[in-house]
Amino acid sequence: LWVRPGGPRGAEPGDVVAAEVVAAPRPRRGKRPSRGPRSARGPREAPPPEGRIVEVLGPLGTPDADFRAIVWRHRLPLAFSPEALAEADALDAGIAPASLAGRLDLRAQPFLTIDPATARDHDDAIFVEPAPARGGRAGADRLWVAIADVAGLVPEGSALDTEARQRGNSVYFPDRAIPMLPERLSGELCSLRPDTDRLVLAVALDVDRDGAVRPVGFHEAVIRSRARLVYDDAALVMEGGESPAIADPVVREQLVRLAAVGRRLT
Repeated sequence: LWVRPGGPRGAEPGDVVAAEVVAAPRPRRGKRPSRGPRSARGPREAPPPEGRIVEVLGPLGTPDADFRAIVWRHRLPLAFSPEALAEADALDAGIAPASLAGRLDLRAQPFLTIDPATARDHDDAIFVEPAPARGGRAGADRLWVAIADVAGLVPEGSALDTEARQRGNSVYFPDRAIPMLPERLSGELCSLRPDTDRLVLAVALDVDRDGAVRPVGFHEAVIRSRARLVYDDAALVMEGGESPAIADPVVREQLVRLAAVGRRLT
């Protein structure tokens, strides 16, 4: 693509830019040779397409330029509609008692979230306990995996629902994310924060001594996370070490049991 010199905000060589193709010449075909087969004809080298700089995204190789280039290329939406933001701001921070009807109450169990230190939301949590013996065989563990249940906060057909369907998922980058839902939900009301009741969808999985996995059941549930951990601290304890950030003996026991389940699964 040949781009005319200049452009908005003074693009320089080495910049990443978004460009619009304004002219795409067709290949010029040569004259038929006087001798030789018809297939000997072919296109002569065409001039390159001509483009116009629409936006300067930043110097090549910088995180901001990479981020903006991916957003531009895939047309990722950054801003939420005013209607969706208004719906999010109007949501109640508490859980209505009616929302708990029929849900499995797992608030007494020490669920943990384990995420990068820079994570802004915590949408999944885990907890392990001994599984009931089956057929006289003991030694299995029951692993619970819970993920935030946003259905009660995002009514079908609402502006929030429309935005979420258009996005399909959150998009994660090394240093930032484009969330599927506004910060009010993704970082607050749906984040599985410690010592806070949260609605979840949970699955129970029995993992036996040989690492075989048997699904036990899926549940609409409510949990109350015991601790928010980061990978490095959790890994120290799971590998048999100590972490000053993890003093709760219940949390430590959970990490040791989770490490044992992980070794069986791998």
